[in-house]
Amino acid sequence: MQNLHTTPLIKNDARLFLVRLGKIFSNLSLFLLILCLCGALSFVLTALIILVGIIITIVTLGTIFVIAPNFFNVIIQATDITANISAFFFDNFYIFAITAIIGAVLSLVLLRFDNLEKHKVRTILSAIIIITTIIAIVVFSLGVIK
Repeated sequence: MQNLHTTPLIKNDARLFLVRLGKIFSNLSLFLLILCLCGALSFVLTALIILVGIIITIVTLGTIFVIAPNFFNVIIQATDITANISAFFFDNFYIFAITAIIGAVLSLVLLRFDNLEKHKVRTILSAIIIITTIIAIVVFSLGVIK
């Protein structure tokens, strides 16, 4: 039986594997970008918890302290927890950011091995991830977010 493929089977399988690996790196870089931005989002969450506590106190006209005497202590404990989470994301910001950029660049390179499909959406997504991560690194390095 003749081999009807124009490329050897091993080369074709390797190409399909590299494309699949490019898709995995694309998904991974998106996840790492989200982790990179979680530091700023968790800081906003801390402020939101305090704001909700103040609004509940104002809306109930202070009767929340009769219903739950340690209400303000619970709010402070919740903000301590989110502050610890925020500190974790800020400590590992550069690791998440650099890994996101490396994953997006690898995704761009590996997706070029596919001759059948252009992967326009993943290419645009990887470019957006690279640009967003570089902007986040610049903002973080300037000290806008501490």
